[in-house]
Amino acid sequence: YSFLLLNSLATTKAKQGSLLSALLAFKDLYDANAPLDQVFPALVRDHPEPYRGSGLKDHCNGIHRYFKDHGMLEKMQAAFQVIPDQAMKPADAYHQVVRKNVEFVELDGMMGRTPAVMMVPYPPGIPIMMGGESMNEKARPIFEYLRLRQDFENAFPGYESEIHGVERNERAGKKFFKTLCVKKI
Repeated sequence: YSFLLLNSLATTKAKQGSLLSALLAFKDLYDANAPLDQVFPALVRDHPEPYRGSGLKDHCNGIHRYFKDHGMLEKMQAAFQVIPDQAMKPADAYHQVVRKNVEFVELDGMMGRTPAVMMVPYPPGIPIMMGGESMNEKARPIFEYLRLRQDFENAFPGYESEIHGVERNERAGKKFFKTLCVKKI
């Protein structure tokens, strides 16, 4: 939904022209609903079941529809509006990691737990939760946003995004987010 272009003193008109040319070529492929296996052959090779036979325009519109129907942007905004309750200082949470007093907990079991590490989704690269903050009802918008990201990755394999502090388990072809939480006492 957004991208950032950084120009430095070394960015030439030729480099800017190359970028513009690539964007226009992508638009032409989109307008023609070019077969996805020609546009993103590695994506189709790695995930043939959901993508074989799809066109680029249909695929892009499917992702857009998913974002719109599930309120992805609204849930992201809500997650970034929350300041979770602090169960312990981030430094104390870090010490729990060093002392190995932590365990991986999958997202569905994380309510009521205290993540020991910060969680930073990219984009936008801003922490939504610091180590030592409580995943409680106040933090439910964060939980719901992470669940939606997890569900999106399962609906559109190959579009996994980086979320610092979150790892993935895979079972029966599905991905499940997990993070280090302080062990219950």
